[in-house]
Amino acid sequence: MITTPETLQALLTGKIIREHLKNVKFVVVDEIHELVESKRGAQLTVALERLKELCGDFQRIGLSATVGSPQLVADFLGSNVKVIHADAAKQYDIKVESPKISAQDKAIAEELFIGENTTTRLRRLYDLIKGHNSVLVFTNTRETAEVLSSRLGRLDKGLLQSVHHGSLSKEKRITTEQKFKSQDLKSIIATSSLELGIDIGSIDLVVQYLSPRQVSRLIQRTGRSGHGVGRVSRGIIISGD
Repeated sequence: MITTPETLQALLTGKIIREHLKNVKFVVVDEIHELVESKRGAQLTVALERLKELCGDFQRIGLSATVGSPQLVADFLGSNVKVIHADAAKQYDIKVESPKISAQDKAIAEELFIGENTTTRLRRLYDLIKGHNSVLVFTNTRETAEVLSSRLGRLDKGLLQSVHHGSLSKEKRITTEQKFKSQDLKSIIATSSLELGIDIGSIDLVVQYLSPRQVSRLIQRTGRSGHGVGRVSRGIIISGD
């Protein structure tokens, strides 16, 4: 059984569904590091205990590529939890760039009504998108994601790109993800909404616009590219200074 804390809570409230849940033997909690010290983690803990009352004990499996304190995560998952370290090596190629203002950027800045420094970063982002197969761009805020998408659209109306964040409807987000998977979109500008649980093999570059703020977050985001055995995950941080 693989689900989210919210979905599990919803399942436990339905009488018919509860009857089917009595047959659960395994529960897999993916990206468990995101839940250990959060409200959603507390919600999951309660839901798992309710599920245990319905179907008896079951095996709990927690998965994550970025666990800083394995024993802390094990204690969160339950009692008698065995920590297994996967030794499969994963290669990352991450670079930091600080684009310099050019004469071209100054002209574009006047046309788009934005600052020269922002224009320089935007132009570099545009070049990276054009030079790769599928590019996933991460920003720290929804506002920044919307602004980048809007300005990229003005810079090149034919560029196949879209935006993805939590303020958009679920239907809109799903449609965007499907178009990206089918390569009808060349790029998505997203917040943390696409940081976890996405597996699109065509992504060959992840761009972090400005600081990722956390090393673990950068690793998770960069890992969306080159998502396969033996492949290298490539990422570029476009720095503000």
